Amino acid sequence: MNFLLTNYIYPIREKFLLSKSLGVYLDNPRTDNEIKAVTNYINQAYSTESAFQFSEEIIGEGVEKFLSEYSKEDEYLNKFHSTYSQIKPYEILARMWIVARYDDEGQHDAIAQEGKKLKEEGQRGFFFMLEEDNPILKNSRQLLDYCHLVSLLIHTAQDYYEGRSVILDTHEDWFQEIKPNHLLCVQVFMFMNFTAYREVTEKDETRWLYLPVIREKLAETTRLIDEILDGSQKDKLLYIASLLKNAGYDIKEDKTKLVVLVSIIELLLTHNPDFNRFNVEDSINKQFQLKGATLIYLNDKSGNINQIKVRLKEIYGLRSSIAHGDFKAVTKYIENAKKKGEKFPIGIIIGELYIYLKAIITEYLRDNKFVDFLKDG
Repeated sequence: MNFLLTNYIYPIREKFLLSKSLGVYLDNPRTDNEIKAVTNYINQAYSTESAFQFSEEIIGEGVEKFLSEYSKEDEYLNKFHSTYSQIKPYEILARMWIVARYDDEGQHDAIAQEGKKLKEEGQRGFFFMLEEDNPILKNSRQLLDYCHLVSLLIHTAQDYYEGRSVILDTHEDWFQEIKPNHLLCVQVFMFMNFTAYREVTEKDETRWLYLPVIREKLAETTRLIDEILDGSQKDKLLYIASLLKNAGYDIKEDKTKLVVLVSIIELLLTHNPDFNRFNVEDSINKQFQLKGATLIYLNDKSGNINQIKVRLKEIYGLRSSIAHGDFKAVTKYIENAKKKGEKFPIGIIIGELYIYLKAIITEYLRDNKFVDFLKDG
């Protein structure tokens, strides 16, 4: 097994299943080699300047406060606290850090053994390039895609969500060449400032990044996803997950991100009309509005379905302008929106699209047969 590091920091007694179908789960580092690797990773993260840095001594104090607070009602944390309270803070963090495990078919160990052999032969500076079909590359990317889907469905950031994943480091070869990671410093900073304060953690908009708070929601969501992954819709859902990863991580340009997010709704809800009877784009636009508004409203009936429909029409119109290269229309839309007080119009739309996607995909997981019926209608 191999793993990617997540944003979660919490000692867990046993592995937490993310997907039986994909064979992935959350866990703490368990072996000496795993703990050493994560400890080195933390050390390296703090080897560079960061506005979010704490000294190792202060981190030790924060970890002690956290363990003292949570061990009062958790037998395993109480045992963990008494066992490891005397070791160095970075190693305690490493033992607490939650990783997402995936099956690499023994490739990590094979690379480690080959590296050891080359080192014994006196070779230095060796680096292994992974082929595209290597299980480390293929299965870590699948895990990364999957976690973007899960993150969309469990996040508590409301309209501030911008596609973030629970995965901290996306590099499948992190164990080969550990580099400073500013994001780890940020996550430790958040852990130090919020996690030990239970009353703050449970209400904060970032609470989805704290495992004790989100654990039940995470288990419920991953069970729903697995029901789809065990059926004929697996390829579709994994493709949607890959698009979410592209939009949330790979794509930096907002207009492109908007087009990709709209395409996920199109994929789920629209079909190609009869070319002889309908204007194709006009028909897809109407499907996008009506079917999208229907599912979004079913997911949360406190919204106004007519207003949602109008907004979806605006969004699809902007998407079409971007897709067809009509940047005069895009500029006009942005200028008009700014006159209404919107400083970042496309950013606002992206936030709304994530809200809509969360609602639509949730309804798809609850009843994919109904959503497919709606799509075909």
